[in-house]
Amino acid sequence: MQNYIFFTDSSCDLPAEVFDTEGAEYYGLFYTIDGTIQLQHSLKDILKAKEFYTAMKNGKLPRTSQITTEEFKTAWEPILQKGKDILYYGISSGLSGTYSSALLAANELIETYKGRRIEVVDSLGGSGILGLPYYLGLIKYKQGTTIDEMKTWLEYIKTKVCGLYTADDLFHLKRGGRISTTSASLGTLLDIKPLLTMNKTGHVEQLEKIKTRKKVFKRMVQILSEHQIKNAGELSHTIHITHGDCLEDALALKDSILEANNHIKNVIISGLGPIIGAHLGPNCLGLNFIGNERLA
Repeated sequence: MQNYIFFTDSSCDLPAEVFDTEGAEYYGLFYTIDGTIQLQHSLKDILKAKEFYTAMKNGKLPRTSQITTEEFKTAWEPILQKGKDILYYGISSGLSGTYSSALLAANELIETYKGRRIEVVDSLGGSGILGLPYYLGLIKYKQGTTIDEMKTWLEYIKTKVCGLYTADDLFHLKRGGRISTTSASLGTLLDIKPLLTMNKTGHVEQLEKIKTRKKVFKRMVQILSEHQIKNAGELSHTIHITHGDCLEDALALKDSILEANNHIKNVIISGLGPIIGAHLGPNCLGLNFIGNERLA
């Protein structure tokens, strides 16, 4: 049994069963919609995520909030009291103040629990760009990888993970300042869909503008085939698809990918939760894989 807990947060958008592994743990981020503060439920409650996107389709505008220092301390202190260390791999500092909260919590707790360790690693990602390395890291965790070895590996793999995201409704990207009002209006008129990624500094960046959703999916498959790392075992065999209440599109993307890439053996499909989904909107879709380097 490992002497540390491998922690992440709910913006990883991984299926709930991933966290059935002993030592795997996450903390839920909060969001506000229709005046009500709620914990992100997408890991364990698919219905709740569906209700979230339905509310967005009906014009509700969600807001997200970071995990506070006190919330981290509340979650981590019982672990330290049991004599275990903590490794937290969480949402990008470029997307949320959660990373800073985690660092403050770690520094304060270590003052009290001398001899214990809390290592905090900035994933420079969210959704599958966070979730896929965490999932692959759990495989190493089960194999006995130490906390130092895991931290070193995470710092390496986060430079290699690639994510491709598209949104069906440009309004939410405009609202979050990701694209201009002019670009959103023109894009809607011409049925232009942005292809987004998270760059090396952990910020959202637009890679391309593509006309029609169908062509965006085709381009996703092409970029995966061109940039995915080759002959690297589990790193090459596994991809992660996330969706904002559009499972049929996710399954269609999976079929297209497998048709073009017969080396892929493990396709994780999961809902894209409210924390990232609040900025992309309903029917958003993400594809995440390990490449030779980030796409931007």
